[in-house]
Amino acid sequence: MSMRKVAMAVALSGALLVAGAGAAQADYWTSSISNWAAPKDTRDFKDTNPSSGSNTTKWTLTRCNGAMYIDPSTVTFRLYEVIAVLPDKNLGAKAIACNATGSGSASWTSVPSGKTYHFTYTAMNGDTGNYDRLNVGSVRADY
Repeated sequence: MSMRKVAMAVALSGALLVAGAGAAQADYWTSSISNWAAPKDTRDFKDTNPSSGSNTTKWTLTRCNGAMYIDPSTVTFRLYEVIAVLPDKNLGAKAIACNATGSGSASWTSVPSGKTYHFTYTAMNGDTGNYDRLNVGSVRADY
């Protein structure tokens, strides 16, 4: 192999390493919701990419329905940052359009990285006093 080819191979492998170093792997988890009454918290999850500063957290719901009386057109979730000894920090609520045959999602932007979070189900069709229960066939949190 000529010196020119060796130099090109070294330069190319270095460029690939640099390009790959900046690509952060997003974390996610999936689950389902069965018979939830508001308010109800999801499990806690930790953003394991603290070097990125801030990111977007996305919550996706598929196949939503009421367990007893009414089917939702929207369901509302809040995102909270978990604080050890103080009340959790509210990062805002989003109403997500979701029904028995479709899916919907909401995104929270500028969420600090390297911290622990959870979502809280707070309302169905805008009603926080709703006595129906929520079922969701599939949920996904991307963070």
